[in-house]
Amino acid sequence: MIDYIGIAGPEGRPRLAPIFLQTRPAIFEHFYALLRDFDFHIQAPGLGDTVYVRSCFRPRQVKTEMIVEKPAAVRN
Repeated sequence: MIDYIGIAGPEGRPRLAPIFLQTRPAIFEHFYALLRDFDFHIQAPGLGDTVYVRSCFRPRQVKTEMIVEKPAAVRN
């Protein structure tokens, strides 16, 4: 089974969802810039030692057939 991750637009089709955040430059370089499912880039300098970062969440197909539901363990 294949599902879509994203936000539904007109007629239920997935659409891009903008993401805005504020962080320190070192966190951007060592975390956000390395995320493969996003295209984060610095949009503008922020207040103090921060930057404004922007990206879009891009809907993609996700294969879920390998997920198996198991009953929760019973605790005594």
